[in-house]
Amino acid sequence: MTSFMGSSTEATVAWTGSEWGIAWTDDRPGYSDIYFTRLDAGGDEVGFDLRLTRSAFAWASRPTLVWNGNEFGLTWQSLPDWGAGRGGSRGVALARLSATGDVIAAVRPGGDPGSDELFLPHVTWAGEWWVSYELWRGGGPLRVKVARHDPALAYLAHYDVAESSGTSRLAVSNGVTGIVWQEQFAPLAADRRPVRAANVGVGWTALVGYDAGFAILAGDGAGGIELRRVDRYGTALAGPDAAIAAGPGATRGTLAWTGSEFGVAWRDTRDSAAGDIYFARVAQSGCP
Repeated sequence: MTSFMGSSTEATVAWTGSEWGIAWTDDRPGYSDIYFTRLDAGGDEVGFDLRLTRSAFAWASRPTLVWNGNEFGLTWQSLPDWGAGRGGSRGVALARLSATGDVIAAVRPGGDPGSDELFLPHVTWAGEWWVSYELWRGGGPLRVKVARHDPALAYLAHYDVAESSGTSRLAVSNGVTGIVWQEQFAPLAADRRPVRAANVGVGWTALVGYDAGFAILAGDGAGGIELRRVDRYGTALAGPDAAIAAGPGATRGTLAWTGSEFGVAWRDTRDSAAGDIYFARVAQSGCP
């Protein structure tokens, strides 16, 4: 999908009902920024790549994208903190994008003090914007947190999920919000705390809700990626894991659900050591 000089990585994908939106980290300007493009239902690009951030020396990265029925929600992290304007510390941003990828508004998610460092964000839609992220408060432990913002991005509340480090991902399936962090998956209770955590293994990179539960994109242990399907409690559903891309070199994948099939985007070094973004459609049964 990408073929520019430099590195394209950290792809994130969302389905609008008629086309795909994809955002990713790209260093073609000489530093990392967030780019966006649209693909039609068959995977062909619509229009041109849009550069969403202009972060010279701020190193925007780790984008995540979701569609709410009318517009996209996008999160990313930057160094220095985009929201607080402080040099030398990490921060995250939550933005609304139009259906064509134009930035409508952006805020720093959560209600934590500006002195906190926030990183590794992820956004999902549950009638409002939910963002998970990792927080570090000087001298204290790393914590996974979830923040809620209304459709116009006004702050509502934030919650502790776990004292843990690493990336987290949120998704919604049949009214249940699930979260993965470290090697754990759990649904969130009414107080937004995880219940009945299940081990889903190392190397996962993405989570999405669909009719039967949740789908997890994970490493296969040999440099490739595969699709695993679990119920709302993290128990594996019947059927084998689906191989998406053979290793070595397939990393940092993301996926979306259309209502009938999955869309997967990932970074792959098969044709370029710097890495390109690839896209595939996967049947509900897990067969590519």
